[in-house]
Amino acid sequence: MIANHPPVTTPAPLNSVAQVAPGNESVSSPRAHLRAWGKVTHRPQREATAALYPRLNQFPSPQPMSEQEKLLTSYIARSRDQAVLVARARTEELRRDEQEKLRELGAANDNDSQPQ
Repeated sequence: MIANHPPVTTPAPLNSVAQVAPGNESVSSPRAHLRAWGKVTHRPQREATAALYPRLNQFPSPQPMSEQEKLLTSYIARSRDQAVLVARARTEELRRDEQEKLRELGAANDNDSQPQ
């Protein structure tokens, strides 16, 4: 069961900048003004959200394939060997990029730790 709470509203501040008396150096922030009125919460309407996105028995819930997924499936079905070669080459490229980043980070850390 979902509780139905009315939205919480706060009166708008008359001036977003706090007035400071001469000689008084403390300036309150606009957030401090809101805290004085109580916690402000913004909640989506749960019933509307539940209607748009019903809870399904499986997570992640099965979804129809996107156009890109359909194209990829078609490509793999037509050219499986080429798709495997492209995937391996891309994986190797990503691995080399990651190793290069780690080497660069290590070199930067070594330079930072050396006395000058």
